[in-house]
Amino acid sequence: MISVSVLTSANKSELIGQIGIWNRKTNSGKIFGSGCGYFLADTSMHIPDVAWIRIDRWNALSMSEKKSFPHLTPDFTIELKSETDSLKDLHIKMLKWIENGVRLAWLVSTEEQLSYLQTW
Repeated sequence: MISVSVLTSANKSELIGQIGIWNRKTNSGKIFGSGCGYFLADTSMHIPDVAWIRIDRWNALSMSEKKSFPHLTPDFTIELKSETDSLKDLHIKMLKWIENGVRLAWLVSTEEQLSYLQTW
């Protein structure tokens, strides 16, 4: 039997891989996993499961910013709902991303098919 943490890790890896394939074709940004956090404009710090930053924004960061959690909102984030996550809490987190300037945010749930549309 596969544990939830292994399954969640596999799903995150698949998401990063798919974004990586797209990014390799466009060579337009940098991809980050859940090991990187971001200090947002509202002074909060959040860690997405997957993030993508446009290459021009990445290149504008100093080397010290690139080596730490930058004061920057990614252009694209993905949150993957794990078995222990609350959908309500994830919706709040998604709104935080949008309020702080993320251009595109996906909430992915493998447990159930969800239709969620929010216009900003």
